[in-house]
Amino acid sequence: MTTTVTAETEKAHEPKPRKPHPIRDMVIKRSLIGILTLVLVSILIFAATQTLPGNAASAVLQNTATPARLAALEKQLGLNRPAVEQYWTWLTGVLHGNFGTSLANGQPVGTLVGGRIVNSLVLVVLAGLIGTLIGVGLGVLAAAWRDSLFDRVLSVTSLAVTALPEFVVAVVLVIVPYIFRMMRASMIDALESDYVQMARLKGVPKWRVLLFHALPNAIAPTIQVIGLSFLYLAGGVVVVEYMFNYPGLGQALVSAVSDRDIPQIQAIVLVLAAFYIFVNIATDVISLAVSPRRRLPRS
Repeated sequence: MTTTVTAETEKAHEPKPRKPHPIRDMVIKRSLIGILTLVLVSILIFAATQTLPGNAASAVLQNTATPARLAALEKQLGLNRPAVEQYWTWLTGVLHGNFGTSLANGQPVGTLVGGRIVNSLVLVVLAGLIGTLIGVGLGVLAAAWRDSLFDRVLSVTSLAVTALPEFVVAVVLVIVPYIFRMMRASMIDALESDYVQMARLKGVPKWRVLLFHALPNAIAPTIQVIGLSFLYLAGGVVVVEYMFNYPGLGQALVSAVSDRDIPQIQAIVLVLAAFYIFVNIATDVISLAVSPRRRLPRS
């Protein structure tokens, strides 16, 4: 009897196995994959800049280059060392916040790029938020009044806009139809589900059915499209900033390529890659968090 009681007591005091938490586990897993991806991207960036014709020393000296001056500058910049050693020096500097020195004007790359990151981020976030709010709002309304004149006009207009070239319509307008169409389709599926039908039978007001029953379950697929839209905007800042002379990363990248400013090219591309990885992780986490049936740990 005593042995049985002791065994039961020890079993009661044993630490219970930790339940898997979907959001926490996803954040850890995707963060580790993101770090590995960023390291691989840094290798590709460095290798790509090393394969460009000439090198940083010849880009700096240009027409004034002589064999003696090239050799002296290559030694000063560390270009005479093995490529692996050069990469390691650059990577350790990046990890300490040192992106090197610009070959165009001799200023720290971190100083040159830092302010432009904020400018581009403001441009991308504002355009993305405007497109998201309009697209989600119109999608909810179109689904609520499905097959009405309002719904048909919006559907036809969105198809027409997506068929036009980007230089005819603004990038935000192209993003709005994509988000609108996904939101509309997701809301229609949610409104035809059993739990929404049950809420209607219970006499729940229509606005409450839309906002508190259908929308939380319909928003998850749309978040994936929203994330892709932000990535699309980040890729389009190069053209937009160059055309409108906006002082952001896109304009800086064009200037750096023109000046053969390799340290600045490496820094800008690495920042854009980090943004892509962050948005992908954030999109998956938010999509999981807003899904009522998937965000809680399972027993």
